[in-house]
Formats: sequence, C-alpha cells, structure tokens
Amino acid sequence: MQVPQHSLPMQEKVVYNSLSKLIIVRYNIKKTKPMTQEELVKLQVAKTVDARGTACPGPLLEAKKAIGTIKTGDIMEVLSADEGTKVDIPKWCTKQGHEYLGTVEESGYYKIYLRKN
Repeated sequence: MQVPQHSLPMQEKVVYNSLSKLIIVRYNIKKTKPMTQEELVKLQVAKTVDARGTACPGPLLEAKKAIGTIKTGDIMEVLSADEGTKVDIPKWCTKQGHEYLGTVEESGYYKIYLRKN
C-alpha cells in the first residue's frame, strides 16, 4: 500500500475513544507567513478573552474555555498581562490544531490572536 505524500507537515494527536482503544489522529498543520502588527490589529475578532487579571495558567484556561464558543475559522483575541501567555498560547494552538496568528504588545499587556480550526 502506497502512502500519499502530503505537501503540509503532519501533526499526530493521540486520543482514546469511548472503548478505551488507542487512536492516532493525523492532521495537517498549515504553515502561514507571520502577520504584521498592522494586520493583526485590523482583524475581525469574533471573541475577546480578557484574562489580564489572571496569572499563569489562568489566561490559557480562559482561552481553552472560550474556544468552544466560537465557530471554526473565527478569530479569538486573548488579552493577558502574564508574559508566559506569549509562549503558552502558541504551543497550545499547535497541539490542538488551531492557527496562532501573532501577538501585539500593548502598554502592560499582550493581545494574542488565533484562528480556530
């Protein structure tokens, strides 16, 4: 059996179904050119999560909760004063198959943008 070649890098995610059988889900990771600061601030945001009053892991937990409330393809903006969020959100996006779009640094906090996939 010949395995098809994919032009996009593959990501594997290990999950268990309801019968506790191991399933490996493979999906493509879309590599995109980083957006500029100007492009990021002009995005049409479907949901803003204001987590500026929380410390790690609060902003990530708020983002995880909020991602379920938006549609696939929608953009979410996470506001956070916690510097670790700049690393946590992009890693989480990669693990979950969402698209990290970029971060804008404001006075005392960060605006982090992602697209739900």
